[in-house]
Amino acid sequence: MDAQRDQLFLGIKYVLQGNTYHFDAVKQEAAKRLLFHMQSYGKRVTRANYQAQTAIIDSMLADWNTESNLQEAVTLLKLTEWINRLQEVNREFNEHYIARVSDTAANPMVSFYSLRTDAKTSYRSFLAAIRAYQTLNTNEAYAAIYHKIYELARQYNQVVKMRRKASKRSVEEE
Repeated sequence: MDAQRDQLFLGIKYVLQGNTYHFDAVKQEAAKRLLFHMQSYGKRVTRANYQAQTAIIDSMLADWNTESNLQEAVTLLKLTEWINRLQEVNREFNEHYIARVSDTAANPMVSFYSLRTDAKTSYRSFLAAIRAYQTLNTNEAYAAIYHKIYELARQYNQVVKMRRKASKRSVEEE
C-alpha cells in the first residue's frame, strides 16, 4: 500500500512537471503553482517515514482542497481523480499502520533469548521431576526415559560442539 501511495504521489508530481511545458500558459502557471506548493513540503516526501509521509500528504491535499488558487489549478489540470485516489490510499494506509502499531503494542514481541531461557528452565524442571519419580518409584520406565533424554542431549551437544569447531576453522582459514 505504501508503494501505491508513492506511485500516486510521484504520478501527480510528474503530471505537474509535464504540464510546466504545456503550450497553454495558464496551464503552465497552474502546474508551476501546484508543483511549487508540493515542493515546499520537501523533495523526498516518498522517502519520509510512514507517519511523516502520511501527515505531509494530508496537509498538502488539505491545502489543495481549501485554498482557492490551488483548487483552481487542480480543476484546470484535471487532477481531481488523482487527488481523490491519493487521499483514499493515504487514509487506508494510515488506518492499517495504526492497526498494526496497536496490535504490536497489545502483543509485544518475545525475544528468542527469553524463550530459550524459559525452555531451559522448563527442561531442567522436567528432568528433575523424572529423576524424582525414578528415585521414588520402582518403575524402570522412568530410569529408561531419563537415560534416553540424557543421551539425546549429549549427542545434541556433541553436534553443536563440532559445528562450532568447524565454524572457527572456516573463519581462521579466511
